[in-house]
Amino acid sequence: MRDFTTTTTTLLLIVSTVFASGVYGARSRKQIGNLMASRLAEMSPLGRFMVGKLREELGDQLDPPPYVDVAVDDRILPCSYERRILNAEYEDIRVGITSRLDFEFIPASEPASINILNSTARFDTSSSTWTSENSQSFGMYNSSQSDFIDAPWLGSVIVGNNQDVTDSQRQSGEKSNQKEVTVDVSTTYVCPANTLCRVETWTYTANIRGISTLVPMVDSQCYEAWARKNYKGFPKDYESDRFDPDLGSNDVVYAYHAFRRLGKSNSKLMHSNLTIPSVHEQIPEWTRFGAPYYNIYKLDELQDFDDDDDDDDNEEEVDDLMDDQSKMDNTTDPQFSFFQVLPSYLEDEAWWPDEDKYGVEFNIHERDTINIPTLHYDGNPKRTQVMLEIPIPAHNWSNNTRRGSRVKRQTSTGAGTLQAWRDDLKDRGIKYKLLWTNVCDQEEGEKTEKDCGWAR
Repeated sequence: MRDFTTTTTTLLLIVSTVFASGVYGARSRKQIGNLMASRLAEMSPLGRFMVGKLREELGDQLDPPPYVDVAVDDRILPCSYERRILNAEYEDIRVGITSRLDFEFIPASEPASINILNSTARFDTSSSTWTSENSQSFGMYNSSQSDFIDAPWLGSVIVGNNQDVTDSQRQSGEKSNQKEVTVDVSTTYVCPANTLCRVETWTYTANIRGISTLVPMVDSQCYEAWARKNYKGFPKDYESDRFDPDLGSNDVVYAYHAFRRLGKSNSKLMHSNLTIPSVHEQIPEWTRFGAPYYNIYKLDELQDFDDDDDDDDNEEEVDDLMDDQSKMDNTTDPQFSFFQVLPSYLEDEAWWPDEDKYGVEFNIHERDTINIPTLHYDGNPKRTQVMLEIPIPAHNWSNNTRRGSRVKRQTSTGAGTLQAWRDDLKDRGIKYKLLWTNVCDQEEGEKTEKDCGWAR
């Protein structure tokens, strides 16, 4: 009873208020279910404001772009991965609101003060999804389990094309893992008389659609262990052990010399993820795996071609671009000499070729979509608690059941339903009031904008 105190101290009023909330509130929940409440929240001025704030934040975090590493079938290449790097713009971000009813309250003839003690957010803690609309390469491994590498792209992610992910989840019987997080709050709010005051907690999900660049990679430590296990006579020590090339195939010889070369160049390369362009032509198996993904060329050779073309100033720009592309494809153009590449720098937990010496063009680009809950760095959801004030005209109280039926019939009409609900609630004078939010909370030590700048 301490949760609800009215402007009077009459026990009868408190009891009648709670009783009214239980009876009329049940009907209200039927009129405004969580799904409809979520859609209405997205259309409200407060909802659009919060969505805008989250889109701004996510837009800032698209540089550097999010990526995911997906294991490729070992039958194609042991210990190999495909890195999908998503390039998206601010306009590609969509944020949805999920509304959860905390409680409803209806004072009778006088306003009532409501003590709001807590807020409960419900969100899905099962895997986020990273899906491709028309991926051919996903046929290598169907749906896979992987990890986002950096915040806010934290947590496990199911990766696959749309059909693979759907079928995989259905076959495994996987269900969403709903988690509830309740936080204590201390907010007092006055609910006007004859008004349905509906307290909701909003959580948010983001949908980001962009173009992924596919980069082939190999785990050097994993592959070396695989080579020792599968290649007869593969030495344990590259310095003291001598390798007899007659004991194995060309693949064994190339693998031995490649790892020996990598170890001498930088011992860290023996325990890292290597992009295939960074070890171009070191091991034939690696190069064959990476061939469809990229073209690599020496920048000084490209400059030689450019110097030869300086006299052809009258050529069309489109012809120049096509000519440049043909020069880059050293895998098919015999005028480029055979050359090997060693890794130069580590970025995003993978080694890459020297950008001052080599140019790399990646060939496979696919439209991907990320779906994630919006979380803070501590893994807790971003949330907003709001109060909806829905005036209830006195002459409609006795006809509420009939009114509920009319609105229910509206919800079955299809396309006009959402607009009908919005117009109906607008006509009824519904107001969204911000109680509190952590959407704009920063990490410890950083300045936080109170209420995200929303004027109460």
